[in-house]
Amino acid sequence: MKRFLGNRSVKEEILNFDSRKITPEIRAGVMELLKNKGNSFEHAVIHRTSVAASPLAAWVKANLEYSAVLIKIAPLEKANAELQADLEASKDRLEKCQTAMAVLDEKVKELKDNFARKTAEAERLKQSLQKAEDVLGAALELLEKLSGERTRWDVMHRDLSEESAALAANALLSACFITYLADEQESVRLSYMAQSVELLRNAKLMTKGSFDTLQFLSSEGEMLLWKSQGLPADKLSQENGIVLMRSAQSPLIIDPSNAAVEWVKNTLRDSNLSVEVVSSHEQRFANALELAVRFGKTLVVQEVDKIEPILVPVLRKDLVRQGPRLAVQIGEKMIDYNETFRMMLATRNPNPDIPADVRSLLTIVNFSVTLSGLEGRLLGLTIQHEQPELEQTKTTLLKAEEDLKIQLEQMEQKLLVDLSASEGNILENKPLITSLNELKTKSQAIKTKLEQSSKLQESLDAQRNVYQPVAAVGSRLFFTLLDLEKINPMYRYALPMFIDLYTKALDSKELGHANPQERTRALGPLLEKLVFGSVSRSLFKTDRLAYGMHLVHMLHPDHFQENEWEVFTGSMIMSGGTAAGASLPQWAAQENASAFQMFAMALPALLMKFDLNNREWERWVKSERAEVEFPPHVPNSVTPFQRILVVQALRPERLQPACTDFITRVLKVDSLSPLSSSLPHVHEDSAPAQPILMITTAGAAPDQELEDLAARIMPGKYHALPMGGQTTGTALGLIREAAKNGHWLCLKNLHLVVHWIPELEKEISSLEPHPDFRLWLTTEQHAAFPPIILQQSLKITFEAPPGVHKNLLRTYESLIIPEFMEKGTPQRAQLLMIIAWFHAVLQERRSYIPQGWTKFYEFSPADLRSAVDICDSSAGLGKGQPDWVTMHGLLSLAVYGGRVDNAQDERLLHCFLQHYFSRSMLSSLKLAPGVTIPTSNRHADYLRVIESIPWTDSPTIFGLPANADVAVQKRAATAVQTNLRALGVEKHGAAAAFDREKWGQSLSPILSLWQKLVAACEKVRTAKPRIDPKSAPVNGFVELELVKAQALLKVVDSSLSAIGRVVRGTELLNATTKREGNCLIEGVLPPRWEKEWEGSESPVRWMKQVVTRIAAISYWHEASTSGSLLAKPLKLHELLNPGFFLTALRQQTARSTTTPMDSLELMCALSASELGRAPLIVAVTGLLVQGAMCAASAGLSPLNNDAPTLSPMPDIHLAWMPTGTRPPYDVNRSAAVPLYVDEERTKLLCELRLPCSGSEAQWLQAGVACFLAN
Repeated sequence: MKRFLGNRSVKEEILNFDSRKITPEIRAGVMELLKNKGNSFEHAVIHRTSVAASPLAAWVKANLEYSAVLIKIAPLEKANAELQADLEASKDRLEKCQTAMAVLDEKVKELKDNFARKTAEAERLKQSLQKAEDVLGAALELLEKLSGERTRWDVMHRDLSEESAALAANALLSACFITYLADEQESVRLSYMAQSVELLRNAKLMTKGSFDTLQFLSSEGEMLLWKSQGLPADKLSQENGIVLMRSAQSPLIIDPSNAAVEWVKNTLRDSNLSVEVVSSHEQRFANALELAVRFGKTLVVQEVDKIEPILVPVLRKDLVRQGPRLAVQIGEKMIDYNETFRMMLATRNPNPDIPADVRSLLTIVNFSVTLSGLEGRLLGLTIQHEQPELEQTKTTLLKAEEDLKIQLEQMEQKLLVDLSASEGNILENKPLITSLNELKTKSQAIKTKLEQSSKLQESLDAQRNVYQPVAAVGSRLFFTLLDLEKINPMYRYALPMFIDLYTKALDSKELGHANPQERTRALGPLLEKLVFGSVSRSLFKTDRLAYGMHLVHMLHPDHFQENEWEVFTGSMIMSGGTAAGASLPQWAAQENASAFQMFAMALPALLMKFDLNNREWERWVKSERAEVEFPPHVPNSVTPFQRILVVQALRPERLQPACTDFITRVLKVDSLSPLSSSLPHVHEDSAPAQPILMITTAGAAPDQELEDLAARIMPGKYHALPMGGQTTGTALGLIREAAKNGHWLCLKNLHLVVHWIPELEKEISSLEPHPDFRLWLTTEQHAAFPPIILQQSLKITFEAPPGVHKNLLRTYESLIIPEFMEKGTPQRAQLLMIIAWFHAVLQERRSYIPQGWTKFYEFSPADLRSAVDICDSSAGLGKGQPDWVTMHGLLSLAVYGGRVDNAQDERLLHCFLQHYFSRSMLSSLKLAPGVTIPTSNRHADYLRVIESIPWTDSPTIFGLPANADVAVQKRAATAVQTNLRALGVEKHGAAAAFDREKWGQSLSPILSLWQKLVAACEKVRTAKPRIDPKSAPVNGFVELELVKAQALLKVVDSSLSAIGRVVRGTELLNATTKREGNCLIEGVLPPRWEKEWEGSESPVRWMKQVVTRIAAISYWHEASTSGSLLAKPLKLHELLNPGFFLTALRQQTARSTTTPMDSLELMCALSASELGRAPLIVAVTGLLVQGAMCAASAGLSPLNNDAPTLSPMPDIHLAWMPTGTRPPYDVNRSAAVPLYVDEERTKLLCELRLPCSGSEAQWLQAGVACFLAN
């Protein structure tokens, strides 16, 4: 090994060693060696022995392995060699082929270049074709997609063309609508817009026959959005919404229900505007106004009952430029004005007090409830109650439909925007085409859904319409409540109160088990019954009958045939004269002749049905129940209301019970009395936030009853405060404290602080009361009582129970109590009884006005207390006779007499004082037939006497004739007729819009009537008055009457002629004509006519009275000219000024006798001979007497029980004779009877002393009076 390694060439040998030289034998020998001495070849072993030999051993092993590999690959190497040889051969062949290929490639290249040129040309042709096909496809697709829009767009294009041509006219109409019609009702708006459109069409400024404000000023999407924000869905509210958002002036929103104000707040907030809401009575109001003006906020001012002076400069925009800034005066400060500032005013008061100069600065928008709007709301309430799932489905459907419509409109808008924004060839704009396709697909889907929704909605509406009649009844019913303020300003009602009643009707247990059809039929009558019963407790008794008839007329028109209601209310205009073949039946009272003639002329066919010549009617006319006990021959086809018309014409004193029976039958109520008028029931119906307003009459005070109720329910938690003076501040503090602690508070006599009530209302509206809190208010009627508190309150009327029985009982329960009465002598107790009776008689005679008293005198409990004090001071507690003279003087001058301002009533009062406060009364102890004063001083004895008095008074107990009740009933029937006319008339304020069509319908009958009437006045028109100072005074008076008649004709002619020209459209309307026309429409006499001559308050009746007198004056004038005027009996009722005739007669008598006028007195006799040698005697005919009968032979005599209320007087003879002349009749055997112009006893002509039986006091108490024939 060493020798091997020491060889110099070993390294090269090792490196160049060829392993192919290892033969199998060598390899086997080495392998044997490795096997035998394998350990010597291990690296670790050999390394210890020789470091150099270690790698060599590894090299040996590697060569062995490599040689093994070479053996294995030897065949492969051989094959490789063969292949290499083949390769070389192939390379030679390839080289030859490549040479040939190069030649072919050159030729192919030439062919390819030619093909590429041809292919490029073909591709260009293909692309051009594809482009043409794409454009054609896009055009066809676009036409297909837009084909559905073309018709609508054609219509829109035509409409837009027309609107563009009429743009100026439409803008003018819109401006007029916003400026002038925002505070008018729907009917007025429609009328005015129709007239305006007609004028513009005539002027060739527009071609359409109508104008849609909503379509021109808004869009369906905006309307739907506003509806979702709370705007009521009726057309009036939508138009009002447009006015609010488009008006340049600050709007004043009249919104009794407060719904519109809430919508305004929601809309403004959703518009991302800075909104400030403040009430006009808040302390921060001025500061809020300043900040809003400075920073450009939108200010909503609520509870604006009047326009504060601080607002006027802002409303008027009194802007001052200070350099680049604008400023406005607010109070004492100049505030920077931001042009984005806007202000909206709102009030719940339906009639705010806005001066005319300030009104011009505002756009007044009236959101008062409408008939159609309320009907929809009530329908929703009904369905929500009866079938809530139906209403929910309807609501969801409407909401979805509204959303879809909004989406559809938005898509259409986007479609138009995309089309208008497209540039270049629209057919090559693929994004636009894609967008149009998407929009069209979506819109088509939406339209399909809308069609489906429409069909479903029709199905739902069919189910909803089942309840439509109930909602319609409710809507009309509420509007009958609104009419009530026409007869009394205290009768005002708000929608929330009615909604509560409507809900109660729906919740009624009476219909709990009824099926849906039965419930639907019964809900209407039940609602009528509930509303009438509830509302009647807030009406005075005298008005319940009128409201009941009005209710029946409005809700049950099927009970009335043509012209019947107009005849009943007296609103039908008849030209006068008599009906052909119809004369007053012999059995009928002559005083009913005029009413019968109107009935016969207006309803001749109905008159024939009754056969009034049948003798059965003679028994009917005397029946005490004529309203139900009709003759048996009256056919069944005659309706109940037609029977009422006969009662009205021939038995007017039975009209009240007839109407009462009619109302109770139709409305299915037991009586006209309220369902629950007691204070406990009122308390049950009340709520903490709703004040309870008790409207009282003189002598009626609920104080004690309220205190007793509070003692039972709220012991120790009741407080009362009489209002007046400086108590208003205290009242507000008590309200806050009571509301916080849950106490009851009663504020009395609010009519004394009417100016403070708006502040009270605002305080109430700001409260968050305790559940037990109740605010009780008492007031008497007051014309200026604020309407808001009336609408919000639960009202109840308190009237003193009629009748002497109730009056005395009230006195002995409140004033003459046992402790007070029994401390004195029996004589004092008797005197107290006389005073109580006297007071009751004075008060209860007021039921017989004007026969009992000529007018209403407020004899109050305070008068009674004063009389009792006078009794004690004059009579003392001893047994001596009272000082009658002192009592008479104090009671007649200081107590009761201080209220009486009529000479005839003063005489009557003195007569009663003489009768009751006398020694004879204390001795006889007979107050009236069947009423005897006890002889003790025990309170119980007097109560027993009071209990024995009938509950219903007979007129004779007051000294009146038995038929005085008939006169009262006739007056009550006339009052009902007057109230019904008022309820049926639409009020027209100074700012009300003019409606030519309505004027024509309402005033044409009056114009025609006047033309017919004045035909009889031609002689007066052409007569020439000859006023000669030297002529006889009576003749001069007749000439002055002629002048007065001509002046009257001129005034009425000028008024009605101007109205006629306005109705025909030949003259413009001015303020005077408008005022007088509105008066006539409302059935009120124009002030200018009334100033000329005072007659009836009814224009039609006034015209007839005037024409009758004017026609008669021509005959007076002819008789005066011929000198025969005083030779025959005169009819003073034919004169315009009969009182002046008596003065002229006096003057003529004084001139003929050369006697001073002051020394003459008028004397009267039933025959001329009884006046002796009177220088000038005049016979007067045509007088009527009430309270007695009068015969030429016997004078005044008592009436029979069935006597008519008015009886004809025999001719009387008048003469002016020197003072001191012996009168024709002895004072002790005659009575002074007043002569009045009419039955109202307002104008006294003179006194007639007529012979009579009995004492003068008897006739004075009977209310005897004479009247000129009407």
